[in-house]
Amino acid sequence: MKKGIDCVGIFTAGISHDGNGNVLFRRRGPGARDERGKWDPGVGGSLDHGEALEDSLRREFQEEVNTEPLSMEFLGSIEKFRTLEGVETHWIGFFYKCLIDPEKVVLDGQEADELIWSPFDQYPDPMMIGFEDTFEKFRKHFQ
Repeated sequence: MKKGIDCVGIFTAGISHDGNGNVLFRRRGPGARDERGKWDPGVGGSLDHGEALEDSLRREFQEEVNTEPLSMEFLGSIEKFRTLEGVETHWIGFFYKCLIDPEKVVLDGQEADELIWSPFDQYPDPMMIGFEDTFEKFRKHFQ
């Protein structure tokens, strides 16, 4: 069974900030599951069976940016329906606002191949599908 395709997928995502008004955006690299070349406003991924939400998010931070959040604040959840390459997907995401040290971020070059720090409303283009509803829902937490 494929998560998000054959059954509802569950993921955690951390919208990372530096404590000075900037958010981390990563360009999805050649090893990303989908939407390669698009900018991703979060660090995260699918939840493993038996894994707690915050443990999943900590694991994803280690895998994707080689650091751990200094703090995590739960923001809420969003249900996402997307069509990618003709395939309908269904995911439920649990989002967190995560403070990280920009000096400790290291990309692996596969999941993501470039990063920028930018104010919340000044995001790069092209962004991942569906980021608008996420940003709109959580905007108040970054002002």
